[in-house]
This record gives sequence, structure tokens and C-alpha cells, in this order.
Amino acid sequence: MKNRPPSRPSGHPAGRSPGSPSGKTPPRNGRPGNGPRTPAAGAPARAGGSSRNGAAKGPYRGPKPDGGARSGSGARSDHPRAGDTRSGAPRPGGAGRPGGSKPVSVQHRPSRVGAGSAASHSLSTGHRAGHDAPQRGNHRPLANVRAVAARTISRVLRGRSLDDALEPASRLRMASDAAMVRTLSYGVLRELSALQWLTVQLLDKPLAADDDVAALLLVGIHQMRTLRTPAHAAIHETVDAVEILKQPQLHGLVNAVLRRYSREAGVLEQRLPKDATIRYSHPAWMVETLQRDWPQQWESVLAANNVQGPLTLRVNRRRLSRDEYLKRLAEMNIAAEAHPHAADAVTLAEPRPVEKIPGFVSGQVSVQDASAQLAVDLLDLKPGQRVLDACAAPGGKTAHMLERADVTVTALDADGARLIRVDENLRRLKLQANVLAGDACEPARWHDRKPYDRILVDAPCSGTGVIRRHPDIKWLRRPGDIATLQQTQLRLLKALWPLLKPGGRLVYATCSILRDEGDEIAGRFRLLGEDLRVVPVAATWGEKTDYGRRIAPGGAHDGFYYAVFEKKA
Repeated sequence: MKNRPPSRPSGHPAGRSPGSPSGKTPPRNGRPGNGPRTPAAGAPARAGGSSRNGAAKGPYRGPKPDGGARSGSGARSDHPRAGDTRSGAPRPGGAGRPGGSKPVSVQHRPSRVGAGSAASHSLSTGHRAGHDAPQRGNHRPLANVRAVAARTISRVLRGRSLDDALEPASRLRMASDAAMVRTLSYGVLRELSALQWLTVQLLDKPLAADDDVAALLLVGIHQMRTLRTPAHAAIHETVDAVEILKQPQLHGLVNAVLRRYSREAGVLEQRLPKDATIRYSHPAWMVETLQRDWPQQWESVLAANNVQGPLTLRVNRRRLSRDEYLKRLAEMNIAAEAHPHAADAVTLAEPRPVEKIPGFVSGQVSVQDASAQLAVDLLDLKPGQRVLDACAAPGGKTAHMLERADVTVTALDADGARLIRVDENLRRLKLQANVLAGDACEPARWHDRKPYDRILVDAPCSGTGVIRRHPDIKWLRRPGDIATLQQTQLRLLKALWPLLKPGGRLVYATCSILRDEGDEIAGRFRLLGEDLRVVPVAATWGEKTDYGRRIAPGGAHDGFYYAVFEKKA
């Protein structure tokens, strides 16, 4: 997955605001079954390891499953994130909100909230100048954390990728505060539709879905509902955050809404609609697509998308064996286990910042999801081969190839700035590759006319297989993105196939779990040439498809698709 646009990924479907649950504007009576409208889809992590472009490739450019974890935040695998701009990837819908649409006012149920009807206020203002930087005044530190989290969430609902929206949090003085902002932001985006539905029940006037204070209410309810923060603490710190957001006139509203939730949580939770779009907090189009593509597993996929994936490492076998590394971890009382399917993968029982991962800085290990590590096995590398990693940034798979075999690798990416990350990762691992900026769809501009023995096409995609690591994908992606991404995926395959030697192998990979970006593309590509042979993927992971193999997200795996092609000699 690669290539990302400046910052805003494609967002919700045209005419839909990225901030309310289910796609339907709830009537004023707020009956269960009708919720606020849910944003459309799109979103992602960086690390010293490798971060994937495009929250899927294409309009959404997010971290890759290649690996990477943010320093000081509890490492996590890198996957696509909203804003992908890989080779030929479509660009998001213009400046401003996704799709160029304005935020809608969500009509809320007419119930009184506190004395003076604090909820009668209409929240329609957006971010104001000077609000991006973390506050350093006399406010309580915990209130400031909640204010920064609220601004982060509202930025995402305006169309920014979560990684971009979290940038101000990195300037907080305490690493623990930045980590809490991430925890709150990820948590709210994972259960966004349910939180918005609950908020609807507690208000009686319109509330702009992407307003800072609207997001602050979600933060407050999430703390009590999911993090089990004591009500008095959650309410107190969240109410204090209103002043930091420069909307003191809404102090009473926030106080009243949160106190009412703390009193009526049991009743409200019982009334929460059973509809999957609210229960699992996914946009309707995505639920329908997963029901079609995973008829027996769609609910488990939706549930898995809302649970953070484990921290998985890739052991650099040029430096030590996996068993040696596991022994080292055991001696340090760090719980970990060998992954059953990826030969170099170790899964930690608990996440930790990259700087606290033994051997990370010295290049003995990298952060990379197990599903992403399977690519190198499928390439079947042999010493002396020339290999092209066609969408390489941030370099996780490039590095894995070089750790596995004495091969010559060209790491290509259309985003020159992201190639800096590739170089940094290779330096940390003490590996060398030919790092090249170029559009994979236009090989005449960069190819040296020498054929490759192996080509990896880790194509831009929707990123639907890595939502558990990048929950913003749900709200920044839109259904119209898929057809555009399919065009990019086929363009890449058709452009790169002539560069492969007879007898050579091309591996097509996406961190998508949609058939449209997996078997549909592999099947269409198979029909394009008589010199192409589909190689069955013999493996015990995932499940067999018509042309390859797919993995559902959950447990030790992110969602992924692989297909292998050989050129007839």
C-alpha cells in the first residue's frame, strides 16, 4: 500500500458528514434504532520500523502492516492510513472535509438536561485560530489531555488522518499525556457510532458532529463507558477541558450531559440499537460489503476491527535466531511467543514504546505485523536474484527480503519524502538497497532495462484489513474509493509484469479484506496475458480463495490478501 496525499484522506460519501452514526438523521423523538449519521470510511502508525502509506493504498495513505511503532506510545504495527498517495492512487476530495461536503447538524432528542436546559445550545463552531497547539496555561493537566483528544477526534471527522490529527499531541510535555491522548482518540473512533447515538439521547438541540465540544462529550462518555474511569473524575476533568477549548459558555452543557449519562447509563445502554452499524460502529456501506464478502464471519470481523492488534516483531535472522531472541525476552521477564505462521515473527503479550523493545535500536528486531511478514515466504527468494519492491515505503518488506537472502533489492516509491524512512530503517538494520523515487505505473521513467527475478506489488488499497490499528479508516473511506483503487491496482500489475523475467515470480498483496481488491483483481489480471500462471498458495494460515489466500483480522493477524503469479518460461 503506498502513496499518500498531503493529509486529508478521502472521506465519507458525498453529502454525508463524517461524524454521526448510521447514515440516518435521527428524528427528534430519538427512538432507538435511529442514530446520528456515521461518517464514511478511510485511515493508521509510524515507527522506527516501517509505516505503511495510505490507509489503504490510494486516497487513504496510512501506515503499512510493515511495522513501525510510535516512540513513547506503545508500539503498534504500521499500516495504511488516511491520505494514501501511492503510484496512481486517487486523491482525496479537495481541501476541507472529505468529499467537499459540510458538516451537518445532527438533530437531537428533546429531553431536558440539567437546570437551565444547558443542552439547548447549538454547537456549530469549528476550530479557531491558535487552537492546535497544546495549552500550557494554568489548566489541570488531565483536562488538557482531554481537550487535545477532542481536537484530534474533530480533526479526523473533518477528514484528517488520525496520524496527522495526533501530531499536536506529540508536543505535550509528558509522554504519558501523549499516550493518553492516543488512547482516548483511538477508543472514541472505535466506538464512534455508539457514542454518538448515546449523545443524541442526551441533547435537545442541534450539535455539529465535528465540533470540538461535541467530540469532548464523546471523550467524556467513552471514559465512563469503556475505560471505567470513575464518573466524578471523568466529569470533572472533561468539564474543565471546555475552557481550554475556548467555549466556556458550554461548560454547563457538558457538565449536565455527562452527569445525566452517569445516572442513566444502564437504561441508555439497554436501548442501544442492535443494528450492526451502531453496535460495531462501522458505516453502513462497509457492513454490507463485509456481509457479502464474509457471510459466515462478518460479525467477528467487525468485532475484531474494534480491538487493538498485538505488537508483533520481526527478528533479523542475520543478527540472531528467533529462539535466541525469545530466550533473551524470557530472561528479561517480557512475555512473548513465536508466531505460528510467520517464521521470523514474535508477538509480545503487552505493547511497549519502540525505544523499550530489546534489540530494536540496534537492529536486531523491527515492528511488523505477522501478515505482512508472509510476503517474503511467498516470494521464494534465491541468492543473487534481482528483486523489485514496487511500493516500498516505509521499507519493512524491503528490509525483510535483505534479512532473508543475499539479493539485490530496488525499493521504489512515488513519495520521495517517505523514502527517507526507508533509508532510516535500512541504516538501523545495517542493510543496503537501491532506494529509488518513481511512479511504479511508469517504469520507463526509472527502470534500468534489466529484468527482475521477483517483484512485490504491495498495492494501494482500502486498508480494511488493518482497521483495528487505524480506526479512522472506517470514517475516512467511502464506497466510491474502491473502484478507483481497483484501477490503480490493475495499472500497477500491468505496468510491472513486463519487467519480470521468464520463470520469475510476482506477488500481489493488499491489506484489504474486500474481494473487490483481492480475488477480483487477481482474476482480472490472470486474463490479461497468456504468459501468466497462477501459483497456488500452499499454507495453513487464512483461507484459500479462487486465485490466492486471504486472512481475516483478529488475534495474531491483520487482514490481508495474497496472490502469486509466475511468468511462463
